[in-house]
Amino acid sequence: MAISGIELIFVIGAVAIAMMMGDRPKTVVAEAGTTPSTCGLTGEEVARRLLDAHGLHSVPIQGEAEDLGDHYDMQTKSVHLSSLVMHARTVLAIGVAAHEVGHAVQDATNDPTLRITGTICSLSRRTRTVVRSASIPLISTFTNMRVMRAMSIAVERDASDRALEMLKSEGLVSDAESLAIKDVLDVGVLSYVTRMLRPF
Repeated sequence: MAISGIELIFVIGAVAIAMMMGDRPKTVVAEAGTTPSTCGLTGEEVARRLLDAHGLHSVPIQGEAEDLGDHYDMQTKSVHLSSLVMHARTVLAIGVAAHEVGHAVQDATNDPTLRITGTICSLSRRTRTVVRSASIPLISTFTNMRVMRAMSIAVERDASDRALEMLKSEGLVSDAESLAIKDVLDVGVLSYVTRMLRPF
């Protein structure tokens, strides 16, 4: 099947970002994943402390299979952490755990970026069948899941900003750790952008 001009732009964008990032994501994650956190808490303990600090005592923290990864589930109102994050006492673990709590706080405060993304995702699912049957390539492109993914970038960035702010306000990180965690979360967002730009 021939690739369209719009699809080609996405492909070029993904390749360009991947080339700029190089081995940086692996290096950043590897370093943060082997650096002990000064607070000495596990990812689970940090998540619980941050959730409680924001009055989210009823939000549970659940272990997750590695292939499903760390995430916040809006349907069950629960934070899910992989074993590498949940039980580790590293800079990476507390950064990722705080990021997922950031999503929980977004949900609890009815953050508009999170709501908009949810709405777009719902609309995308509803309209894709109609659009495909009508064979309208341009609309089909913009109702593709990549629309939702593009909007999700703002949500991810906001969750990362919240994560750093929460960790600092609770006195759980040093200045050096803050920079390391910011690097990890920035790499995460860039990786997300790269996935979003992959071919349809």
